[in-house]
Amino acid sequence: MPNSVLILAAESGVDPELQLLPPFPELVWGFISFAILFAVIWGRVYPQVNKTLDERRSAIHGRIEEAETQLAEAEKSRRDYEASLQESRNEANQIVEDAKADAERLKADIVAKAEEEADAIRARAAAEAEAERSRALQELRGQVATLSTDIASKIVAKEVDQSQHDQLVDQFISQLSTNN
Repeated sequence: MPNSVLILAAESGVDPELQLLPPFPELVWGFISFAILFAVIWGRVYPQVNKTLDERRSAIHGRIEEAETQLAEAEKSRRDYEASLQESRNEANQIVEDAKADAERLKADIVAKAEEEADAIRARAAAEAEAERSRALQELRGQVATLSTDIASKIVAKEVDQSQHDQLVDQFISQLSTNN
């Protein structure tokens, strides 16, 4: 595009160097307009922009401080929570240990009571066995006395020879063995 403008300017007979610069009054008015615009921007807009930026900086700084405060509170809450959690774990472990100790004591008590009951049962069984043995011995003595009396009455009742005497003794022994 600029080349085409230069070609058109060269064909019309105007010096291309002079056509690129604006006329002097336009240049002066452009400079004055720029200076006024710059002064307005510098005097009115720039302070407002600086004020806005300062407010924004203060707001950001305040938010950062608020965030740091909240972070510190969160950290403190986390430490408190961890301490509480550790305390709860310690308490739970203590409860478990106490329960184990109680269970061991209860187990020992139950075993001791069972052993006492077993000893009592054994003592009763031994006493009953001894009583049964005494009763059987008394019955046996009674039977022996009865049989002895019977044998003696039979011997006295009839005169026996040696073979009958042996037969009576064998019969007595067999009766004793069948009764026991």
